[in-house]
Amino acid sequence: MGTTSADDMLRHRISLLAIDQQTINSLARVAPFVETCLPGIIEDFYAHMQRFPEGRKIFSDPDRVRGLKQHQRAHWIRLFNAELDVEYVAESVRIGKARHRAKVPPHLYIAGYNFFHSALLKRMATRYQNDRQLPLMCEAVTKIIGLETDLALSVYVRELWRHSIEPTRKAAG
Repeated sequence: MGTTSADDMLRHRISLLAIDQQTINSLARVAPFVETCLPGIIEDFYAHMQRFPEGRKIFSDPDRVRGLKQHQRAHWIRLFNAELDVEYVAESVRIGKARHRAKVPPHLYIAGYNFFHSALLKRMATRYQNDRQLPLMCEAVTKIIGLETDLALSVYVRELWRHSIEPTRKAAG
């Protein structure tokens, strides 16, 4: 079985999600606005997650949450600036592994992306309500968040596969 490089995998995922030059151009147009929205969205996100027992459990340490907020902001800026390279993939995988180790359940992960996506689209709808490019910008945001969600949740799938294969290997050995 051949191996696929991270670069090949990323190109394939980008192609599957139809992230093309028009998407990149739309992201470039909306990225400065996204950057101004990030602090508020991130604060709202953590406040929202704290309303639920699993969120309170995971985000209970204020020092850790401060660090997470900083990392999250930097990661989203990189994503919306379409810095889609092998380093981006490695960072997304690292984040996914950290969340998996912290036992963040997939439904909480998905809820987080949904919260961010919805909050951003609402702000964009207000800011760009008279801009004829709004549908393209919303589409670009949806595609790029789809890529991020895909890469992050792929970590969970790989870990499930790895853990389901390891007992079989140990039993056979």
